Amino acid sequence: MSTFNSVISFNALKQAYQDRLLMYYQGGTWRATPEFIAWVFSQRQMSNTRNIIAVDATGEPFEITDVDEFFQELNNHLQSVNIKYFSDYVALREKINQEHRNVVIQEQHYNE
Repeated sequence: MSTFNSVISFNALKQAYQDRLLMYYQGGTWRATPEFIAWVFSQRQMSNTRNIIAVDATGEPFEITDVDEFFQELNNHLQSVNIKYFSDYVALREKINQEHRNVVIQEQHYNE
């Protein structure tokens, strides 16, 4: 795999990661980023009620009726997406390293 193709593959992997961060909850489309989860956590800590108003990834406001459950759903979703991303990243890196080793071996045979 050429360096150019490697960069494209890693960029595609990063884009897939961003796409997988999307989740659906109470009619909204949410992006489970660490920053958003931290914001939900802060609202959870500061709120006197279980309800919060949050704006989803499409720009629509929603009333979240159970902020504790929402926080757990976001956190669990992020963790599963991170595990998948890590697994895919390691597999791609190993594939690129193996292809690089094969090229080096071919060059050695060519130079003999």
